[in-house]
Amino acid sequence: MNKLQHLLKAILICLLTFCWSFPAYAVTVENVSNPRTTYSGWVTDQASILGDKTKTHLNKKIGLLEAQTGIELAIVTISETSAALSVKSFTTKLFNYWQIGKVEDNNGILFLVSLKDRRVEIETGSGIEKVISNSKIREIIEQDIEPLFQEKEYDVGVLIAIDDLIAELKSGDQVSITSIPLVLREFLLLWLLLIFAVPIIALIWGIIRAKRKGSSYFAYMSNNYESNSSDYSVSGDSDFGGGSSDGGGDCDSW
Repeated sequence: MNKLQHLLKAILICLLTFCWSFPAYAVTVENVSNPRTTYSGWVTDQASILGDKTKTHLNKKIGLLEAQTGIELAIVTISETSAALSVKSFTTKLFNYWQIGKVEDNNGILFLVSLKDRRVEIETGSGIEKVISNSKIREIIEQDIEPLFQEKEYDVGVLIAIDDLIAELKSGDQVSITSIPLVLREFLLLWLLLIFAVPIIALIWGIIRAKRKGSSYFAYMSNNYESNSSDYSVSGDSDFGGGSSDGGGDCDSW
């Protein structure tokens, strides 16, 4: 009887240890807090790798992007996904579970970081695929995210990547100068040079003065945090707009 009791006790301890350790990091789609319904924001940092000032700045930038273009961009960090799903499958499932993007435009983006998996996923709706290519998304991941994440500079990596992503999204509907015939292009460039010579010189002078003052991207970010970290306000709907994804975008490990 004593042997049976010891055996049952050992089995119980093993089961408790397994149940305690397994869910400590793994996350299911239903466990991820929706930032739109939680606080009308755009960032969920369940892996706790982003500072408060970073999250405030990201919320403001994405809120402005949504107001100007209608694009919905969600940022999610998690410890790791459940064993039942790959990080890619998890990202697609979460995208569709939240329905990121406007339903009529399908213009949603999910930027997901799985910390223990060392994986970054940028998932897009079909409307975004017309604006920014998967190869450009891969370029942003490789150039902005991977080097900084390898040094555990998560805040800076996410900030720079989102800045570049937003810049691409805002310029995606502009006409490329390379699509203009050569002769007309040369005439246009000459005309623009003559017309805008004075503003260009003034701009160059302003840049030189700014450099003399020791300004930099990171100094700007720091000043922006200090002056705006406490005045974040939200507007618009308190949920995502009904979009979906069929797995567009790109991903990589760091």
